Amino acid sequence: MAVVCAAMRETGFNKTELGKGILGACFVTDLDTVPTPGLMFAPFTRTTAVLAANCAGALVPALVAPPLAFVPHHLLTPEVEAELATEAAAVALRRQTDEAELLEEG
Repeated sequence: MAVVCAAMRETGFNKTELGKGILGACFVTDLDTVPTPGLMFAPFTRTTAVLAANCAGALVPALVAPPLAFVPHHLLTPEVEAELATEAAAVALRRQTDEAELLEEG
């Protein structure tokens, strides 16, 4: 990723749409290649389960928050705000229901 980024910055390619897409693809690919060897070689203990649960807990808000944060303000009418709030509440309720089901099973 660092080599690709440095080469693109030197040529100015990082300012074009194609260059931004390539940088984004490199970043997403790196997100996969770092955890995979860790999962392959790490011992699976209680600590691993706690780490996985914390990562999942941090990932869910990160996936829910961007749609709320990046709505253009000229499109954010009271109706849209109400719809987004309803959707966020539904996601939170589903998450609580899933957690309750897991606790009942365990």
